[in-house]
Amino acid sequence: MIPNRCVGLSRLHLFIQMGVSLILFWTVFLVLHFFVYPGGMESPAHYSLASAVLVLSLLIEYSTRTEDEKSLSGLNTRRLRGVCHRQLVFAMATMFGFIVMSKDHTLSRIFLGSFFVLEFLWITWSNLYGFRSVSRNLFRSAARGRGRALLVGTGADINHYLSNSRAPIFPGLDLFGYVTIGSDSPSSAACALPELGNFQNIRDICGDSKAKALVLLGLQSRGDLVSPVIQLADDFGLRAMWIDNIDSRFGQRFHPYHTGKYSIVSHMNEPLEDPINRMSKRMLDLVGSVFGMIFVLPPAIVLVWIIQRLKSPGPLFYTQERTGRNGEKFKCYKFRSMYVNRLDEGVQTEKNDSRIFPGGDFIRKTSIDELPQLINVLLGDMSIVGPRPHAEFTDLEHADRTHLYRLRALAKPGITGLAQCKGYRGDTSEPSQIRNRVRMDLFYIQNWSLLFDIHIIVLTIVHLIKPSRTAY
Repeated sequence: MIPNRCVGLSRLHLFIQMGVSLILFWTVFLVLHFFVYPGGMESPAHYSLASAVLVLSLLIEYSTRTEDEKSLSGLNTRRLRGVCHRQLVFAMATMFGFIVMSKDHTLSRIFLGSFFVLEFLWITWSNLYGFRSVSRNLFRSAARGRGRALLVGTGADINHYLSNSRAPIFPGLDLFGYVTIGSDSPSSAACALPELGNFQNIRDICGDSKAKALVLLGLQSRGDLVSPVIQLADDFGLRAMWIDNIDSRFGQRFHPYHTGKYSIVSHMNEPLEDPINRMSKRMLDLVGSVFGMIFVLPPAIVLVWIIQRLKSPGPLFYTQERTGRNGEKFKCYKFRSMYVNRLDEGVQTEKNDSRIFPGGDFIRKTSIDELPQLINVLLGDMSIVGPRPHAEFTDLEHADRTHLYRLRALAKPGITGLAQCKGYRGDTSEPSQIRNRVRMDLFYIQNWSLLFDIHIIVLTIVHLIKPSRTAY
């Protein structure tokens, strides 16, 4: 019952989102048509095609989600916002792709800007609050006596479930009490349900309470209770469902995925393992690297060449083998900021390093020396945003000091990253400094989104104008 209701709710929620999105689309069109443009909007037929493209984008985005993201039930706020961002990015990318492919110049830019602001507000509200509101109202009548559900579990499991604001919803079921397994009871302060007894007396409790469903928490270590519960459900005509709390068993770092009769539990969430996300990030990298190599790299080459000719004649670029995604080695390009005969000493750069020629400190502090890595981005060795790549000897040193360090290699290295934007760059002589870098890098890997990348790029531009005190 519950899985079918959840699947149906997900589809209904999507149809509601599409319907309201269309209403917003044509409302904005009519307002501009009658009140903003004196002669009316051009080519209404083109807007009809654009509205169809909008609906198609929402359908495509929905089809690429994981099963738990489709239902939205039980997702925390961070993951719900991630879904919102995906929907908006899909809608914008599809709409602008339609404009480019059809060479349509009639769609008003004022219309597009106004609509997408309203669409973002609607998508965000409907995902954060609307899904649960639909569930409560759609199955409200089913919960009046006909959906009485009894909660069964250990005191700790019941306490955790009832105190969790993002616990999964059960459309049409109304929890009216709980039965404990074992001698412990949940905290009375956190539990709003009455205790009806112990599992030993569950048959009498089900008969007296006229329960219609059993909601069982955990029971992973109590396989001996599975058969009695199934027998009980069959005898009383009850619906029985188990809730497996992954957090309580493995910890909050773990993420489940359900396929067929199996559940796969991973210890890290990696959005960039989604092919759609990876393609989106690669498109941003290609656009950013081509733009940078045309408009940013040439003037930087002239500036660095002049500084080098005056202070330290020699090659313009400096290449060093760095460690990339999954430990793969690649040749990393940089502008040379050190004396020619002091480049390869296998020692990490320090503040006021004697190997840096006059003017080289300016090149490094403003991160101009990193711009040639746009070539690495274009070649696919790096990304614009990601954990910073290090030389192999530096990786070995940091890995010995921080046990999570090697997890950075799960993503492509980047020209810039969250750690650098938060000021964690430069000196790594203290263990806390490298730990903070790793913490930021892992947060980025587990919470990636296209908007997150754009946010980091904007912060990087700000830091280029006003370098942080830790830069050298």
